[in-house]
Amino acid sequence: MKIKKYFKRLLIKLLNNDLEIKELIREIAKSEAPFKIKTTAPLVEQITTVIPIPAIAEPLRQQLATELDLLRYLENDKELRDYWLGNLPDTEGEQLCQLLAIAAQWERILQLWDFLANRCKQAQRAATPEEQALLAGSVTIHNLIWTDKAACLFSAELDTNYDYQQHERATSKGDTIIEEWLSGLKNPAGQVQKHTLVNTR
Repeated sequence: MKIKKYFKRLLIKLLNNDLEIKELIREIAKSEAPFKIKTTAPLVEQITTVIPIPAIAEPLRQQLATELDLLRYLENDKELRDYWLGNLPDTEGEQLCQLLAIAAQWERILQLWDFLANRCKQAQRAATPEEQALLAGSVTIHNLIWTDKAACLFSAELDTNYDYQQHERATSKGDTIIEEWLSGLKNPAGQVQKHTLVNTR
């Protein structure tokens, strides 16, 4: 659609500035007989060199590719979207603004972690790559409001002993960590806010 409008504007500009084309149109308008427009090679070459092909990819969309991916994850996960974002606005731009506003708030990131941890426990599985990416991306967005501090995710070391000060058990069995199900969270002050969710044996 953008390309069509572009060519329409170009044609109008060409008709306004080219005297030969104006004269040809006047002759066609006066004549009632069928007509053929003859084009010469130089004219074709001139038109093809004047018309640039518009870039399809928008620079701003490329720069916001990660955030738009997070929005797509949420669009595909209705349960999580309804819990964390609520009702989405109609336009993609407003939806993105809503996501950024929510992810910038630390309390909302803690809510996101709680939701994902409960889901992992109920399904007895590790967080999916999309769930983990959403958590990590939200922390990255939150960190944009800080200049000298940063919240972060942290991981558990496998084949080590369970430590209640660093880990949260996904099951009630075992003392050896065999799998990480969801990364832990430290706030911008470096304090552990959510322990790493782990599977033990």
